Amino acid sequence: QSSDEVLAHLHEHMPSTSVEAPKTTLPSDSNSMPALDVGGNAYIGSLAIPSLDLDLPIAATCTDELLRISPCRFEGSYVTNDIVICGEGYARHFGSIGSLGIRDEVRLQTVDGVLYRYVVSNVETDRMEDITAIMDDWDLTLFTFNADGSCCVVRCVRVT
Repeated sequence: QSSDEVLAHLHEHMPSTSVEAPKTTLPSDSNSMPALDVGGNAYIGSLAIPSLDLDLPIAATCTDELLRISPCRFEGSYVTNDIVICGEGYARHFGSIGSLGIRDEVRLQTVDGVLYRYVVSNVETDRMEDITAIMDDWDLTLFTFNADGSCCVVRCVRVT
């Protein structure tokens, strides 16, 4: 419910029309991502996964408290094509990302109206001894921890 309330607020304040993001990679110092404040927390946009019927707000930073509300940017940036987003395994959050198929669409809509489109390229489930091991050269990475302690990692590439 908290996630839905944040998402409604974001959609109310985001531009009603979106612009496709150009397929360019900017230098790593171009890491700035606009954010909207909702209830004292910053959000960079929303993440839609049509095949799972999910549309979720994305918090700008990652804390245990924010993860209870929505997925969070763990590291990287959509600007530099290396964003990593962490989510809880809740049924209406990242609980079903392990069922995504290759070429399933994922869309990131920024708070300033830019649309980034991705397709799933790889889905992995593994025991992660070192969480930094998921920081790899992918345009978008989604991950969550399963009840058995394993980590589900979804790798995506940008499309235009």
